[in-house]
Amino acid sequence: MSEPHTEPRKMMRYVLYQVDPGWRSLPPEERSLQKKEFADLLAATEGGPGIDVHAYSTVGLRADADICLWEIADGPGPIQDLQARINATELGRLLRPAYSYLAMTRPSQYLGGHPRRPGGPDAGGPGRLHVPVRLPHGEKA
Repeated sequence: MSEPHTEPRKMMRYVLYQVDPGWRSLPPEERSLQKKEFADLLAATEGGPGIDVHAYSTVGLRADADICLWEIADGPGPIQDLQARINATELGRLLRPAYSYLAMTRPSQYLGGHPRRPGGPDAGGPGRLHVPVRLPHGEKA
């Protein structure tokens, strides 16, 4: 039997935002400044303690969401702090959370002493994006 892992669990949140349709009517310069402010906020979290954020565009993939953030933290505090900082941006005031999924994860018991999988969030790679898909009633994935 393998030894139990002593690594703490991680809290993960997948949040998908829909941008207010009126945002597209704003002058291009204003939209550009708002996008830069939002991107700078996300870049400022990179490599910082407490939270890792992976951003994805879902434009053209989902009709009900434009942005997906995958947030990985040691607990709920950093996730809530990031949300407060997002809400304080100009673009953040125009974002409506379409979906927000919260989960806890722990290291796999099957990894043993093996290093993390290449390309995963701990390796600095892009990781995986899980996009919720609605199936017609009665169909199975």
